[in-house]
Amino acid sequence: MQQSANCEEEDKRKCKFRIVTPELAEIIVDVREYFEREKKLQKQVNVCRVTERTAECLGISRQLVSKVCKKVQCGEEFPVVEKQDRDMEVPESIIPHIRKVIMGMYQQKKHVTLDTLLLQLKNKLSTRQTKWKWSRTTLYKLLTSRMNYNYTEKKSHYESLKENVVIAEQRVKYIKQVKAYRDEGRAIFYQDETWVTKNMTPLRAWLDENREGAPSLPQGKGQRTIICNIGNEDGFVEQARLIYRGKKALKNSDYHTEMNSEVFQKWMENNVFGAVPAGSVIVLDRATYHMKLTEDSKPAPSNFTKENFANWLLARKIKAKKYKSVEDFLKLKQVELAAICKKHEPKPKYEIVEMAKKHNLKILYLPVAHPELNPIEMIWAMLKEEVKKKNTKYSLADVEKFANEFFDTYDESEWKKCIDHVKKIEDEYLEVADEIPVAL
Repeated sequence: MQQSANCEEEDKRKCKFRIVTPELAEIIVDVREYFEREKKLQKQVNVCRVTERTAECLGISRQLVSKVCKKVQCGEEFPVVEKQDRDMEVPESIIPHIRKVIMGMYQQKKHVTLDTLLLQLKNKLSTRQTKWKWSRTTLYKLLTSRMNYNYTEKKSHYESLKENVVIAEQRVKYIKQVKAYRDEGRAIFYQDETWVTKNMTPLRAWLDENREGAPSLPQGKGQRTIICNIGNEDGFVEQARLIYRGKKALKNSDYHTEMNSEVFQKWMENNVFGAVPAGSVIVLDRATYHMKLTEDSKPAPSNFTKENFANWLLARKIKAKKYKSVEDFLKLKQVELAAICKKHEPKPKYEIVEMAKKHNLKILYLPVAHPELNPIEMIWAMLKEEVKKKNTKYSLADVEKFANEFFDTYDESEWKKCIDHVKKIEDEYLEVADEIPVAL
């Protein structure tokens, strides 16, 4: 019976140590090292010195041992000390290596998350000698605080383009030119196109616990209505408004196709050029239908035959050494003819620019992927929000009606606010122009 009671007491005592905390682990190691030292010294052990031996083993005072034992025997509770979260001190020398590991993973086309990065760091950067161990929490705090990383959406394709040196040069050239035109007192008009569909509705709505209540529609699908307009600080240009349906024009419209160079040029000639003051500047983006080349400035297509290449050269009165006729050029290989055409490729001239010159107007192209430099983009956002709020019947006719109402009631002072905002962006781009990395 006594043996059974002793076994139960032993099992009960062992249960206390099933969860080993760091503090308990240190105590176990200290106790074992104490007995190891006794073993090596082979000294006589006085088993009656229980309190003294316990104090020596743990490196504490006899009084503390006695006090703790007394409180345990009396059943008193010990105060629970809450563990404080403390940032582990990451050595400064490790930070550049972490950055290198991240960049290396991206170069190897690996997806970098907190867990995949942690695994790479454990494998590549040993910190045992510094007694510092990798942990998920410490790594997160290090990345977000000291290294200024942020786990967020990646740069869009357009944002990446803006760091391209060629496009950065386009941006600086454009901003300096538009500022020069303003200094000359020229009126600057901004043009653009947008579209609306019958399914346009607000993205947010009051929904129940099952996310039901408001209809969910494919907003980007279905027949579109094209909207085209132009304006400046004084508002939209009168009679320049163009609203028509793709593939099915409005009854009072002459357009039967979606926006292309023919539709665009006809609209500019009939509705814009005569409505803006001579000497003005019209800002366009680089849509393909805005940049249709004149016939005499088109380069020779790469799929030309030898005879086509020869005729292209003669039509432009280009002579290469002794080659002066079609027969002479045909003596050359096709790759040689293509190289000569490439060498004499004409400087691009755009039909809309030539058309504008006849009206004493200038065309200025925005840099690639910079819609934020066109104030009409902000106005399009206002237009679409207005249409979404009013669109309850999901009718394309209603959508077109709401778009017309927007233009009829638009506050012209909003144009100036949008242009002033764009001017601030222009100044900011010029300020950081020297920070664009230039690959040599």
